[in-house]
Amino acid sequence: MTNFTNLLNNIKEYLSFESISEQRINGVALRIIVHGSENETDLLIFPHSTVKRYQLDFPSYVSYAVTFEDYTALDESERYEGNAFRVYSKSNYFDFLQKTSNLKREYNGKTCTVYGMMCIEHVVNIVSYTEPTITISQLRPDLR
Repeated sequence: MTNFTNLLNNIKEYLSFESISEQRINGVALRIIVHGSENETDLLIFPHSTVKRYQLDFPSYVSYAVTFEDYTALDESERYEGNAFRVYSKSNYFDFLQKTSNLKREYNGKTCTVYGMMCIEHVVNIVSYTEPTITISQLRPDLR
C-alpha cells in the first residue's frame, strides 16, 4: 500500500477512470478505481499488461464529483501539487462547496483536503477530512 502523497510524484503516468462507488463495508465509505500507465495508448487498448490498477478507499468523504473532460475548463487560479494525481491548495470545487454548504477547512481538528485525478476523459474530485487507503496492483488482462 502507498499513500496519496507518493502518487503525486507519478509525473509520467496517465490515468483512466474505471469506477466510483459508495461502499457499505466497514472502514470504506467511497471507493474509486482508476488505471495508470506511462503509455497513454495502453489505457485505450484495454486490457494491457503494463496497466496498473489503483484502488482508493476513503473511510469518509464530504463530497465527490466526476466530470466528463469535455465539460471542464482550465482555470489557472487553481493551485495544486502533482500531475495526474493531485492535492489542491486552491480549488474551485472546494470554493463552490463552501458557498453552497456548511463545509469548513478545519473540523474537529482535521483539515479538509481536495484530492484530484486527471483521467483520460474524466476529472475526479474528492473532498475529505481523511486520506484514502491505496492499493496498487498490476492489471491482469485475463481477469478483466
